[in-house]
This record gives sequence, C-alpha cells and structure tokens, in this order.
Amino acid sequence: MSNIWPGFVATHTASVSVAQESQREARRMARKLQAERRRRTVWVMVALVIGAVIGSMFSKAHSQSVPVPPTVVKVGSGDTVWSLAKRYPKSGVTTGARMHQILRANPDLSGTLYSGDTVVIPGR
Repeated sequence: MSNIWPGFVATHTASVSVAQESQREARRMARKLQAERRRRTVWVMVALVIGAVIGSMFSKAHSQSVPVPPTVVKVGSGDTVWSLAKRYPKSGVTTGARMHQILRANPDLSGTLYSGDTVVIPGR
C-alpha cells in the first residue's frame, strides 16, 4: 500500500514521541515533587518531635520546683485549725483539704488548740 501523504506518517510518529516524552517528563517532575513533599513532611515531623521533647523537659523542670519548707506558727487566742488553714492557704487546695494537711503534719494535735501551742504548717 502506498503512502499518499509521505510526510503524514513521519509527522504523526514524531508528534507521538514528543507527546510520550512530555508525559515521561511530567511523571519525572511529579515523582520529584512527591519526593520533595515527603522530605518536607519528614523534617516537619522531626521538628515536632524535638519540640515536644524540649517542651516536656521544661514542663517537668517547672513542675519539680523547690519544695517550700514548713512554717512553725505559735497559736494565738481564738485560733482554730480551720482559721490557720485559711490564713496559710496553698494554691489549688481547698481550706478543708489544707486543714487535713495541717492535722497530718501535727499528729499530736487532738483537734483543740490552746494559746501558745506551736503548729507546723506544711509548705505552700
């Protein structure tokens, strides 16, 4: 069979190879872009992990603050364990819970305070 348009076949095959080459190049670029995104994701994850580790170190250091030594108080006239708990509060602790802390720190207290007694108030 003779070719009526001899240039048609050559042009057609050349345009197919250009199209195939263009598709190959597009795939290569897509793979490069995908690899770059993976690298960025890995670096972001590494940075987040490092940030979390450093943040937890600071939060532990902050929470492990120096303990406050107990205070020794001389009981005055009319003082009660409740009034001492209100006078020497502890952050985040209710007055009732603070009263129990004072009683645990002073096992010899019978619950009745007398003027002149000494009471140990646990650290704040």
